[in-house]
Amino acid sequence: MKSSDEMIAAPSRTDATAKPIQRRLMIPLAAMLLLLVGTFGFLLVKQQRDNLNQYSLDKLKTASADMKTLLAEQSQTLEALGQVLIQDPRLRAALKARDRKRLLANYQAVFTKLKTDHGLTHFYFISTDRVCLLRVHKPEKHGDLIDRFTMLEAKRSGRTAAGIELGPLGTFTLRSVQPVYDGNALIGYLELGKEIEEILNYLHKKDNIDITVVIHKDALHRATWEAGMKMLNREADWSYFTSDVLIYSSLSRFPVELEHFIGKGRHKHNQVSKEEVFSGQPWKISVIPLLDVSGTNVGDMLILYNISAAKASYHQVMIIAIGAGLLILGLLFGFLFILLGRIDRSIIIQHTALRNSEEKFRALAITSPTAIFIHQQGTFVYANPAALEISGFTLDEILQMKFWELVHPDIREQVKNFGQQREARTGADIPQRYEMKIITKQGDIKWLDFNAATIEFNGKPAIMGNVIDITDRKNGENELLSEKERLAVTLSSIGDGVIAVDLSGKITLMNAAAEEITGWTADIALGRNLAVILSLTTENSSEPPVDLSRQVQKTGAPCYRQELVSIYSDDGEEKIIADSAAPIRNQDGKIIGIIIVIRDITEKVRIRKELETSQNLESIGLLAGGIAHDFNNLLTAIYGNISLAKMYPDDKNKVFHYLDKTENSLAQAKALTEQLLTFAKGGSPVKQLVNIGPLLEEIAKFSLRGSKTNLQTDIAADLWLAEVDTGQFSQVINNLAINANQAMPSGGTLTIKAENMLLSPMEIIPEKENDYYIKITVADQGFGISQKHLDKIFAPYFTTKHEGSGLGLATVYSIIKNHHGQIKAESEVGKGSTFTIFLPASGAAAESNIEAQDSTETGQTGSGKILIMDDEEVVREICGEMIVAMGHTVDYAANGQEALEKYQQAMRKEKPFDLVIMDLTIPGGMGGKETISKLLKIDPQAKAIVSSGYSHDDVMANYQDYGFHGVAAKPYLFSDLNKVIQNLIQ
Repeated sequence: MKSSDEMIAAPSRTDATAKPIQRRLMIPLAAMLLLLVGTFGFLLVKQQRDNLNQYSLDKLKTASADMKTLLAEQSQTLEALGQVLIQDPRLRAALKARDRKRLLANYQAVFTKLKTDHGLTHFYFISTDRVCLLRVHKPEKHGDLIDRFTMLEAKRSGRTAAGIELGPLGTFTLRSVQPVYDGNALIGYLELGKEIEEILNYLHKKDNIDITVVIHKDALHRATWEAGMKMLNREADWSYFTSDVLIYSSLSRFPVELEHFIGKGRHKHNQVSKEEVFSGQPWKISVIPLLDVSGTNVGDMLILYNISAAKASYHQVMIIAIGAGLLILGLLFGFLFILLGRIDRSIIIQHTALRNSEEKFRALAITSPTAIFIHQQGTFVYANPAALEISGFTLDEILQMKFWELVHPDIREQVKNFGQQREARTGADIPQRYEMKIITKQGDIKWLDFNAATIEFNGKPAIMGNVIDITDRKNGENELLSEKERLAVTLSSIGDGVIAVDLSGKITLMNAAAEEITGWTADIALGRNLAVILSLTTENSSEPPVDLSRQVQKTGAPCYRQELVSIYSDDGEEKIIADSAAPIRNQDGKIIGIIIVIRDITEKVRIRKELETSQNLESIGLLAGGIAHDFNNLLTAIYGNISLAKMYPDDKNKVFHYLDKTENSLAQAKALTEQLLTFAKGGSPVKQLVNIGPLLEEIAKFSLRGSKTNLQTDIAADLWLAEVDTGQFSQVINNLAINANQAMPSGGTLTIKAENMLLSPMEIIPEKENDYYIKITVADQGFGISQKHLDKIFAPYFTTKHEGSGLGLATVYSIIKNHHGQIKAESEVGKGSTFTIFLPASGAAAESNIEAQDSTETGQTGSGKILIMDDEEVVREICGEMIVAMGHTVDYAANGQEALEKYQQAMRKEKPFDLVIMDLTIPGGMGGKETISKLLKIDPQAKAIVSSGYSHDDVMANYQDYGFHGVAAKPYLFSDLNKVIQNLIQ
């Protein structure tokens, strides 16, 4: 047999004086032709046997390769599905809490969808200690320890582990186990799986083969296997084979003639058997070992191919070839006799030119990396080495083939018509260059870039083609397209908004949910900056929120926003969202983009605020009874003392005695009113430096009025100062006191302790560098809180009470955190609960500067001219009489306008007022805040006192910022008012 190079090479150089060859060649040619006939027959028989063996071997390789490919694709699909699922914050929250009911409620419908779309049969949630929390596909079974190889490998490596494993029922299952992390903390595992029978059925149909799968008995438990086969409605004959059991077969029955293949040591793996005959037909059998993901041989897969059609085809070809060969040889002999005579006359002239031309073509064709072939009348007449390498055929094989036999069936007829029309020169519109698919000798599909031209070959039209193998490029394009389609389907099914951006912040992807939330369509948003599409604002803050995408670029880790942020969609609608960001990495682990996930929580926040309002009303209702009780007691004392004073009009000592007691009762009523105003304070947080010791005791007493709870306090005498919003801090103590009271329905003791602390850096402290803290301990003797609920009590809406919104302790936690503090809870059921608050203190202010100054003597120290501005006549009269009693002169104004006019008149008369007392609120008129600003324009040296019954108004708390020199809270006490006036007039 000549080599390819020899067959492609030009004929040997012929001497120009060569003698005629007709007589010299006819006898050797006749002998050679006879020998050729014999050789041809022998080669046909050998070729038939070799082709059948090669056909069988190709089937084995194809089936084995297809199975590996399908398993790899299915594993990637399971992993991709798992990656999408574990991005869901609901999954992480429920898995972290080991909340089986919530996991089942959230993912039962997801399992149904995945089962329908992807053939999923197994869906597990597994704890960090490998205990099954939930089988979504079988919810009633859980709590068992998962010790499969994939589970152990995922736990060992901390990454996804996938592969096929033998199940207890004797079925093969493809499994993918993925660790689930919350930040850097492992919180559990997600396992997805599917049976491989779908793959076996696909191979049976695709490759036109029959498959039988047996499992070694030493890998199974007989009772479990028989019960499983019965549950799956399959035959379960344990004793049919000695060492194996049958679990799958595409044949209706397993042939007895092939039983000698079953059993360890009775066959060789990955080899083709001799011809086996059963059911009256010839077959080839190969055995592939079944290895699970751990590499253990647990069974065998028999691949059976019916070769009857192939044998019949080869026999027919051989008969036709022999007959045709004999006829051709006879015709050829006569033809050659005539032809050689003609050749003799022209061979010398043509020899030199032919040799030179052929040598040039041979050198070009052999060295060309481009496949070159020529076909004439549909049959290949030439192919260079590159063409043979691409097709997989030998030169002998390809020269016997029609050119379209290589073409893929999908486009075979089209390419055949192109070639025939081009050769016949009737196809003017046929493209000269196009892409096409072929099937190689090995059965592989390749894509070619084909360029054709019509030439003259041996005096007849022929087609010469130049071909480049572009299979790798096409496979890459198809894989990219498939991945893009899978990603698009996945993103469209996600309820949360998903936005992908590059490192410059430009949007590269946006799903339908993100379009709905932002109001921007993907067509418009793509290529724009993320800040334009997702413009975020925070409530009660002029500062922009943290840019999560930049944080991810800096840290390389996912980021989750804790604060509430709002966006305005394209149509102007405000929406409150929760968002998170995670990096997109390439194969080298380098960050190439950011994924932003957003969720519309507007309705959830609205419901929470309504519940907060409900809770405030509930707290006020609890206090109302105690307040009414105390006020009734005070009113009883006031009415009683006044009545007694009226009974002794002539006895000044008794009258003074009862009026003094009345004044004491009124002072208690004023203190109670102050506490109520402190509790009811609203608006934006206003922090001020205060001594919280008295505030703790006052609010606790106020919250427990009318209850059976006994209050004990232990407040350090040298307690440091702290910057707090007194109203919000009062809510903290009020909520803790009410909770304690509700936990002790039969009565008990609530203990509140406050002390100074210097915390070291080794301790768990709030997020602040200051080491000065006030430690506040609130302890009750109530029911206590179970350990399983203790870590949830600060969560919004969580409550163990039959009634209640669950926002009380959430509000406490939020207020303390906003004060840069920390709150912890300890409890034991039946023994009570203890809440410990660490509140940042002003260390430099250890000695309180909030303590009241020594009382000013109430005696008269000077006189002045004072203007009183108040809309209530009775207030003006009482205040005026007190001031006159102090030795001053007074004038009155009902509103700010009147006060300004009288002040200007006094200045013109050169008898100006020394002091103006202004009511902060004048219904329908100018109040103190507006009046003082205008008064100071008239007289920058003017002195004024602001007065109000609502002592916690911002003007009252920061009166100097508004131009006032002092403050007097209603109701007035003679001594307090005198002290303020004398300090200013002096």
